[in-house]
Amino acid sequence: MHLDELLQIIGEFGTFQKRQYFLVCLVGLYTALPILCSVFLAATPKHNCKIPAEYVSSAERVYGNLSHEELLNLTIPWEEKDGELTRSSCKLKSWDRNASIVDIGNNTASVKCPQGLDYSQEIYTSTVMSEFDLSCGNEWLVSTSQSVFFVGKLVGDALSGIISDRFGRRPTFLVAIILSASVGILTALSPNMIVYIVSQGLQGSLSGCIFLTTFTLGVEFVGPSKRNFAGFGVMYFFSIGYFYIVLFAYFIRNWRHLALVLYVPAYLFGLYYFILPESFRWLLSRRRTEEAEKLIRSVSMTNINSEPDDETIKSVIEDKEETSVSSRTYTPIDMVRTWKRAALTANVCFNW
Repeated sequence: MHLDELLQIIGEFGTFQKRQYFLVCLVGLYTALPILCSVFLAATPKHNCKIPAEYVSSAERVYGNLSHEELLNLTIPWEEKDGELTRSSCKLKSWDRNASIVDIGNNTASVKCPQGLDYSQEIYTSTVMSEFDLSCGNEWLVSTSQSVFFVGKLVGDALSGIISDRFGRRPTFLVAIILSASVGILTALSPNMIVYIVSQGLQGSLSGCIFLTTFTLGVEFVGPSKRNFAGFGVMYFFSIGYFYIVLFAYFIRNWRHLALVLYVPAYLFGLYYFILPESFRWLLSRRRTEEAEKLIRSVSMTNINSEPDDETIKSVIEDKEETSVSSRTYTPIDMVRTWKRAALTANVCFNW
C-alpha cells in the first residue's frame, strides 16, 4: 500500500493536517516580510539642500521674517521632472557674497548642496536613505542592497531543496527561521551600508530556505486530492503577509524600530520545535521507519480516533516505490533533466 492510499483511509486533510497546515501558513505570512520590508526601510523621503546661514541672514535683511516655504522658493532652483516643474532635491542656487538677495532669487546658476541635505520627516522619521545620506549620487547603494538580496534568494532557493532533502524539512526550517530573526536584528543595528547590504544578502538566502521548506511541509502532510488546495493556501497567506507589513510600517516610521518589530517576533517560531513534526514522506524516504510509524499512528488517532492495523502500516513502510522516490538528494539540474521537466520549469519561471 502507498502512503497516499493510507491517507485516503485515515484522512487526507483531517484535523491533524489542518493543525499542521495552519502552523505552516503562519510562516507564510512571515516569508513575505524580507521581500517587501526594504520598500519602507530604504524609502526616500522628500529632501532638499540645507540652506546655509548666510542665505538665511541675507534673505531676512531684505524681506524680514520668511516662512520655510518662502525661503525655499528663494534659494532652491526649480527643475522639470517627468513633465512637471518641481524644486531641485540636490541643488542650491549659487550665491555671491557681494550680491543682494534679489540676485539670489533670480540667479539660475546652481551648485551641489554645500552643507548636505535636509530630509523631510513628514512621512518617515528615519530611513536608510536619510540616515546614511544616500540621495544625490549614492542611490546605487540601495539598489545594490536589493540586488544582493535577490542574488542571495536565488542561492537560497537553489540550495534549500538539497539541504532539506539531506537534513529534513523541520530542522532546515527551524535553523533558517532563527537565523533570519538574528540577521533581521543585524539589519536594524547596521552601523553603515556595508553591514546593511551583507545582512540583506543573508536574509535573501534564508528567506528562500524558509518559504520553500515550509511550503513542502504543508503539501507533504496532505493527500493527493488536497495537494493543490494546500499549495495555493500557503501562497495566499504569503500574499496576506504584505498587508500586515504595511500596517506596521504605517505606525512605525523609524526604519530601525520597524526592522526590530518585524523580525524579533520570528523567534517565537522556535516553539515549532515542540509542535511541528517532520514530514512522514521524508522520514520514509530516509528509512526512519520508527518515527514514520509513530507519526502515521498519531495522524490516524487524531483524524478518525483509531489506528490502522500493523499489517497496513508495515505495507506502507516496506513499499519500495514509496521509499525510493525521494531517497536520493536532488539538485537544480534535475529540473531540466528531461524535456517535460524542462518545459514545466520554463513555465514556472515565465509565470514568476
